[in-house]
Amino acid sequence: MVTRSLTKAVYTATVLLMYFHVSAQNLFVADYNGFKGVYQIKADGTQSNFISGLNTPSSLAFDKVGNLYVADAGSSTIIKITPAGVTNTVASGLNFPYGLAFDQAGNLFESDYGSSWIYEFTNHNGTVTSNLNVFASIGLNGPVGLAFNSASNLFEADFKSGKIYEFTNRNGILVSNLNVFVSGVTNPSGLAFNSSNILFVANDTGVGSITRVMPNGTTNNFASGLAQPFGLAFNNAGNLFVANQNQQNIIQITPDGTQTIYFSGPSTNYPSGIAFAPTAQLHAAIVNKSIRLTVACPSPYFSAIVESSTNLMKWTSIYTNMAPFTFTDTITAAPYRFYRSVLAP
Repeated sequence: MVTRSLTKAVYTATVLLMYFHVSAQNLFVADYNGFKGVYQIKADGTQSNFISGLNTPSSLAFDKVGNLYVADAGSSTIIKITPAGVTNTVASGLNFPYGLAFDQAGNLFESDYGSSWIYEFTNHNGTVTSNLNVFASIGLNGPVGLAFNSASNLFEADFKSGKIYEFTNRNGILVSNLNVFVSGVTNPSGLAFNSSNILFVANDTGVGSITRVMPNGTTNNFASGLAQPFGLAFNNAGNLFVANQNQQNIIQITPDGTQTIYFSGPSTNYPSGIAFAPTAQLHAAIVNKSIRLTVACPSPYFSAIVESSTNLMKWTSIYTNMAPFTFTDTITAAPYRFYRSVLAP
């Protein structure tokens, strides 16, 4: 599920030509009721079943290497599915798990709606442990959506209180103290950050709107006319995708607020959590005899590696950073220079 994007730079005398290909993103959708599984929508609009036989899958999250994690609310479990389709239970004994989010270190956080707790599952050498470690347990009231911003602070949608709480990262340690980031939101559910660190909140029951929250906490309405929106996800192009539950479809909203139906079909019974398979998207622009490379990815906590090659056989890492980022590489006299970007493990 983790894919690369490739750029080719050609330098001959004073003529510089460039071709680039950006890998398409696949959207994964948890269907809460009816199908009760996860299906995949490819960029060309075709849909296929990814996993079935779940109870009531509510939320999805990918780790950095492409494993998909599913919060199965009805069975009180978290399911892991590898890119090869191998399935196993990561955690059980939860109380209506609703939200999932990974931090930069690969630790998994889960919002437990029934207990009003947030659990942390620690990453040990690339494996998420099954131990139930309570991260926050006091003051929450129906935690649902979770999301990290680019500063590695955790945000939680508190469904019953109408608040968004922020848990601050201090020198690499996430503090469990409750800080109200914004209040007065009606039944907040899904959360998602765009590449500019702006938070988008799905207002679930009876409102049918998306609230945009600036980094300073000011709010405005971004979209309305939806029908119980829940899961939110951004693609690499900066478009917001919404699991529109009561209309049984997936809505795409461009940065200027234009809404279109991205997908609807027989499997779209009750879409809940949605997530794009992680990719590193590479853009390029020519500046004199240099190439300016810009890397983006759908979530702010992914790091990406840019590699270069002259023969597509031997690749050399030339830059690593947390996406999105831009850097410039000088093109040498070599006739061909290829670049590719991949998410860092």
